[in-house]
Amino acid sequence: MHPFDRKPPPDADAPRYCIVVEDELGVAYARTFPGMKLTPACGKTSIVGPVVDQAQLHGILNRIGALGLVLLSVNAVTP
Repeated sequence: MHPFDRKPPPDADAPRYCIVVEDELGVAYARTFPGMKLTPACGKTSIVGPVVDQAQLHGILNRIGALGLVLLSVNAVTP
């Protein structure tokens, strides 16, 4: 199979979001946000990755609320 014949992953064209929460989350939270990269620093954690649709975004935000985390910001980012 030629490399150009391969289909990109389903989320390859999905918009990327940077969601920032209060507190520095440990590696145990990585499973809570599959497909997202967590970067803790300076008392906050950035959660960055592709979000395929509004339903997924709301699911992530609901998960943040259910964990009792304080949401600081949600921004779409360019690759």
